[in-house]
Amino acid sequence: MDSVPFAFCMDVMGNVSTSITEPSYSARKPHWSTVLAGRWNAAVRSYDENLKQVSLTLYCNSGEWGYSMQVHRAHEDWSFEDLLPLDRRYVRCVSITLDTEHYVSDFYAACSQEKFFTKLLPFFLQQSDSHLSLSVAVGISMQHIQMYFDAFLSCKVFRLRCSEICLPYYGPESVQFLATILEGDCNLQSLSLPSYWPHSEPLERLMLKFLGGKIYHCNIPDLWTGDGHVKLNSTILKAVFDAWYRMEKIDHERWLLRGSHFTAYVPWNYDLEQLLAIPVPPNVIRTQRKPKEKDSDESFILWTREDGSALACRAGRESVYFSNDLKGRLFEGCEEVDVKPLWS
Repeated sequence: MDSVPFAFCMDVMGNVSTSITEPSYSARKPHWSTVLAGRWNAAVRSYDENLKQVSLTLYCNSGEWGYSMQVHRAHEDWSFEDLLPLDRRYVRCVSITLDTEHYVSDFYAACSQEKFFTKLLPFFLQQSDSHLSLSVAVGISMQHIQMYFDAFLSCKVFRLRCSEICLPYYGPESVQFLATILEGDCNLQSLSLPSYWPHSEPLERLMLKFLGGKIYHCNIPDLWTGDGHVKLNSTILKAVFDAWYRMEKIDHERWLLRGSHFTAYVPWNYDLEQLLAIPVPPNVIRTQRKPKEKDSDESFILWTREDGSALACRAGRESVYFSNDLKGRLFEGCEEVDVKPLWS
């Protein structure tokens, strides 16, 4: 392996950076420096030492455009201009937050609207990580949110690299933005829909399309199940179950980066029969668990595959939570579960 030029090794590191670095979400994945030797090991260590992973917040407050940013593991402030002279292979934008103000604890700077949309945002989108996270705050003006959506969708790499989105409801613009992201072979694996999303057939189709992909997280928090708002039905419940079943069938090693973690949290009308009616494959056993408290209004269901992997479900009055992490807090309110998770 040492016959390969070191420059070539560094080029490879730049192209597979998300696999060799170890951000917080991949703590279960061994670092490449522990499995490679010679020049490849040196290239991994050199890349890791020089890598600048950026969390970026964009904002417009009282007509003033600006940004704040944090460079992971850096002990000094970095600005957009400080990153420009660096070799592009070492700059990776791992998250973008759209907000109405900056975070005081991070470096922040004002800039013109023209620079914001023609230089700053395009730069970070081009340097985005292949597991880019986008989080959109509530309270952004409709004019500005449309400008953001247009900017993101005009960048060809955005759909290919964005794997996590937290998207509040901004009217039909939010639905269209999500629909465009889900077109073709997108990279979206985690979706959160905070605020009140009105239930509609187009939104339901989008949820089913998302659940039909390689997902590991679906979250629709803080919603009530009144008329007109997002709610579960048997079709979506089956899609959630199928997403877990499909993920667990994939070779486990391919999911180490995400720890084989699967969760779904959605509003609920407490119709337990809809959960019990989900078709169960021949190699899956469904059992119901008793709550510890006699007067508990929660129900617990466990689906277990023949290989020991399992999907747990806790159904309350207003929400239902699915997870394949049986060591988590999901089952604290029920009798002990004696199932060994696949990843332990």
